[in-house]
Amino acid sequence: MFVIIGISSAGKRWPLGSPTTSLDEAKRIAEKFFEDDKIKGRRIIHQVEIIDKTGTTVFVHAEQ
Repeated sequence: MFVIIGISSAGKRWPLGSPTTSLDEAKRIAEKFFEDDKIKGRRIIHQVEIIDKTGTTVFVHAEQ
């Protein structure tokens, strides 16, 4: 099980979407949330993390 977490520049964290069992699916969803936020001009999400069921961060996509 993988949970996708959005992180703001202020460090606020919140879940994005529903947990998924596929890491590839979680990566696709995470990148979509990140890009959609950028396209809409909000720039709220500055980093997206995918965390597995043990609490380990397995993927990070950050604003450059």
